[in-house]
Amino acid sequence: MNLRGPSSDVTAPSFSLISVNPNIVNRGGSTTIRWSASDPTGIKNTVASGWYMTARFHGSLYDDKDLWFQESAYTDTVLVSGDLRNGIFETVLEVPFSSTPFSYTLTITATDWRGNTSWGSNPYWFLRVE
Repeated sequence: MNLRGPSSDVTAPSFSLISVNPNIVNRGGSTTIRWSASDPTGIKNTVASGWYMTARFHGSLYDDKDLWFQESAYTDTVLVSGDLRNGIFETVLEVPFSSTPFSYTLTITATDWRGNTSWGSNPYWFLRVE
């Protein structure tokens, strides 16, 4: 019995953003990112590494000045409903006081148990830090 789904799976997980709440936050505040993801083999999760799924904000002031938040600013990704094959996931970002005021774009990345990875962002998936 194969609990991970078809071994011939070559399709990456699909996902969609549910919310960034709030999407405008002051430095020192926090925001919750919630999204859904599905895959026939399931989203990969291990005790040692946690979820192979992230939601991270980034920005670029100009060509050689990228902006991002350190990993320690995010809580661990949690499955809030559903299961590994079709679930809703969440993480919280604690925005440091030292953050640059800017509109940051969200990128979601997901990997399934067969190693297929998908990632994407959208100009409407943003966080404004003031």
